[in-house]
Amino acid sequence: MKIISLLLDIIFLQGTEVIFKVALSLLSSQETLIMECESFENIVEFLKNTLPDMNTSEMEKIITQV
Repeated sequence: MKIISLLLDIIFLQGTEVIFKVALSLLSSQETLIMECESFENIVEFLKNTLPDMNTSEMEKIITQV
């Protein structure tokens, strides 16, 4: 829940472009694993299953990068 409130604070402060910055940061943090996927369907499954399972410290690191 802390991550959500931090993200909302950043959105209110910097605008909606921060959503794209967070998305790019999430993708770049998982780039090597995404590139190992063999098809688009595998990438979608990876994004659906892996990104939500990230722990709080990983998410805070990504928010800090933004």
